[in-house]
Amino acid sequence: MCRALEALLRDKHPMCRALNALLRDKHLMCRALKALLRDKQIICRALKALLRDVTGIR
Repeated sequence: MCRALEALLRDKHPMCRALNALLRDKHLMCRALKALLRDKQIICRALKALLRDVTGIR
């Protein structure tokens, strides 16, 4: 899944460009996602781990 997400982010697919723009944007969904990442739910920790996998940050 991590490699797939990594490839998706490198891709030039319209959805990828939209996702990258969304991440830069101050869109409501971005603020909601940031709040979710600050949360202590299991899914949030899993998502953080996935993001570390994809970016190579340890």
